[in-house]
Amino acid sequence: MTYPSDLNRSISELLSTLGRNDAGSAAEAAPVVQGVGEAADGMVRVVTLPGGQIESVWIDPA
Repeated sequence: MTYPSDLNRSISELLSTLGRNDAGSAAEAAPVVQGVGEAADGMVRVVTLPGGQIESVWIDPA
């Protein structure tokens, strides 16, 4: 007979093991996705991340 405490412990151990393995491999395998846009003959550059986040904005001081 399986007791609830044993089942909870088994599930926790499984999730912990999966979390360790997935976190390491996902960080190594997942490429960084960026979008780059330029305007005014390259004098303005914007780099974006997924979800519409702006990573950087560069404006030529000239």
